[in-house]
Amino acid sequence: MTRGNQRNIDRQRNLKRNSKKKKTNDNGVSLSNQREKQAEIMRKKQQESLAKKEQEKGQEKEQEKEQEQEQEKEKEKEKEKPKQTKPKSKQQKPKSKNPKQNQALKATFAFFDNQKPKKK
Repeated sequence: MTRGNQRNIDRQRNLKRNSKKKKTNDNGVSLSNQREKQAEIMRKKQQESLAKKEQEKGQEKEQEKEQEQEQEKEKEKEKEKPKQTKPKSKQQKPKSKNPKQNQALKATFAFFDNQKPKKK
């Protein structure tokens, strides 16, 4: 219990030392001034981010316009090209990689191609 008295004395001594040293935030800057500076910094950051977003939107719009123009040019080119029509065959003949199967397929299709439709 002898130590308890010493603790109280040490506490009082520390309070005296700390009272002599006046604590201030950021080298004498008051709390309100500090808040104003921080708010000002945040406003600048917000303005910069808004400006950056506007630039990105502008770039996106320009890219969209360019794409639309390219699509219109392609459509015009397609309109200018004459349409080439291929003659339609009666049936599409399947092709196989095996030559023996090809001969068999040709024979069956030749048989059906030579037949005339029956009239009723």
